[in-house]
Amino acid sequence: MLKHALNTSDWIKISEWETQQEGWTRTRNTLQYHQNYLNSIIRDVNGTNTSNLPNWIPENIRQTKDPVQIKLLCGADLLESFATPGVWQKEDVRKSL
Repeated sequence: MLKHALNTSDWIKISEWETQQEGWTRTRNTLQYHQNYLNSIIRDVNGTNTSNLPNWIPENIRQTKDPVQIKLLCGADLLESFATPGVWQKEDVRKSL
């Protein structure tokens, strides 16, 4: 459904990685996976063939030499949940701030 909704978007892309995991995936793990994946492409000294990369990777990332840092953009409701005991692991909150 989301893929269909974003078919006309030139700047919002979708990675299916999280949906392919078995069970629930912590938000920080998902963000870290994507950051590591993008940076591995950027660091590839053998010159990755960018035509074989997933189409969710923006063109500017395919051409950059600078490391990528993924950030979580959220609303006040999610930010407030950081203070709710048991919802987030302390290490995840520290890494997100």
